[in-house]
Amino acid sequence: MNKKITLNTKKVKHVTIVPIGDLHIGSESSMTEFLHQYMRRLPNNAYFILVGDIIENALRTSLGDVYKQMIDPEESIEVAIKFFEPFKDRILGAVSGNHERRTRKLVGLNPMKIIAGALDIPYAEGILVIDLTLDDKNIDKSYNYVISVAHGISSARSIGGKLTANGRFLDVIENADIYITGHVHQPAWTKFTRKVVDKSHKMLVKREGYLVLVPAWIEDEEYVETKLYAPSTNGIVEIDLYATERKILFRLE
Repeated sequence: MNKKITLNTKKVKHVTIVPIGDLHIGSESSMTEFLHQYMRRLPNNAYFILVGDIIENALRTSLGDVYKQMIDPEESIEVAIKFFEPFKDRILGAVSGNHERRTRKLVGLNPMKIIAGALDIPYAEGILVIDLTLDDKNIDKSYNYVISVAHGISSARSIGGKLTANGRFLDVIENADIYITGHVHQPAWTKFTRKVVDKSHKMLVKREGYLVLVPAWIEDEEYVETKLYAPSTNGIVEIDLYATERKILFRLE
């Protein structure tokens, strides 16, 4: 496991996980103010996961337009740290996106690693696996949820194509409860069931899980029109994990 986390849920019946990706801080179209207002309204039992492309990081060699970037990559890192600083105790982890990997490939500098280090949160460049236990001190039983996070892939144009492409994640990490990806700027999720081998009891058991695509926090009309893509779909995915029973609920705001 990349990170084992135990949350004391004595005063709440569930925690809410909010995956945040494709914020593109530095872009003129980034919806940072709207996101900040939303995060401030959430109760203390809401936790966040950063799914990459947190900064725009447009370079002269990248597809993004460096001349339409409001602030340069260095300042974008500083803004991102300041933006997430008030919430750092509730951020479960972070992964890099393709926008952050640009400078790592060119000059060996990893912006997302710098941001995660400054916030003192768990970080993985490719795949982050969070082993999350909800422990209610008032009851004898605790409940465990495994969340796998990657920035995501796909140049597919349809929602089904985007789900299919990112469904490859299920073949990389086995038996997670929730697989989270971003990148495609399209909120969606699907539930799946697989049979897995229970080696302890020498039997096959059913294992249910979810694949979740995270929406974008950017209005990128001009860019998508030049590529003949559909506009980014904005929204908020909230995932409730229960501490009093094994239950997962989703909401799309």
